[in-house]
Amino acid sequence: MFTLMLQDLEFSGNRLRELNNDTLLPYTSLSYVYFVDNFISSIEDGAFIKLQNLQVLDLTTNAISGFPKNVLSLPQLRSLYLSDNKLEDNALEPISSLEDSTVELLDLSKNLLTKLPPARAFTQLKELNVSANSISTIKASDVSAFCSLHTLDLSKNRLTFHDSCECLELNAWIKFRKIKILPQKIICDSSTSNTDKCSVTQSLEQLISNETLRAYDNCKNNIVMHNQMIRTRTTWIVVSSCFIVIIIALIVLFLIYKRNAKRKFRNKKELAASHQVNDELLNINSINDKK
Repeated sequence: MFTLMLQDLEFSGNRLRELNNDTLLPYTSLSYVYFVDNFISSIEDGAFIKLQNLQVLDLTTNAISGFPKNVLSLPQLRSLYLSDNKLEDNALEPISSLEDSTVELLDLSKNLLTKLPPARAFTQLKELNVSANSISTIKASDVSAFCSLHTLDLSKNRLTFHDSCECLELNAWIKFRKIKILPQKIICDSSTSNTDKCSVTQSLEQLISNETLRAYDNCKNNIVMHNQMIRTRTTWIVVSSCFIVIIIALIVLFLIYKRNAKRKFRNKKELAASHQVNDELLNINSINDKK
């Protein structure tokens, strides 16, 4: 099939309603795709799967409620913009627990979320925007599970806490990890404080629970496992490639040896025939001399 070597596709502000498996098939070299401000409500599972070089995908301001989860496994994808759509909590659930996305920036603002997206799919995530959703509860462990996070936008959500300890711990973790957050500070209601569990006078380390630390450690371990998997895969590719090269080299050497052997045998045969002819000529000359 004929393919076009485009890297950028800007198709914003049109009336596009769906993306089929063959919509982008001629453009497999795309790195930057913008479908902003369309009427897209349907995306087939294979719509983006051939775009192995895709780095930025912007689907802001559409009517998307279902998103193909295999997009998260695209090896070069760094920025994913899905703001102002109709995505719910399960929209970005990973296909498997082993899946690890390379996405570093994720914009899910102005959707229908009631909680943060699944952290296990986004261990590399640095910027997360979930502003203007319906998120009401959030714990420090929900945030610590994103162990690479630098920026978090929670603005325009109506956050509530069971008690101020949860709120204090969330603020403690954000400060401990130096995460840039919007709004700049989450206000904790001291009237719901459980003084047996926490206090504003406690240090950051004292406020952070084991659950929060475990979520962070699990994320870090997943990164290590993912990197080990990549190294193992790379090692096997190198070993397999070397093995194939050795096999090819042996086949080439065998063919060269076989050709040289045939040539040597042919030369030997020709030399023997030449000697035979010379002997016959000598015999003829000898007979003629006797006459």
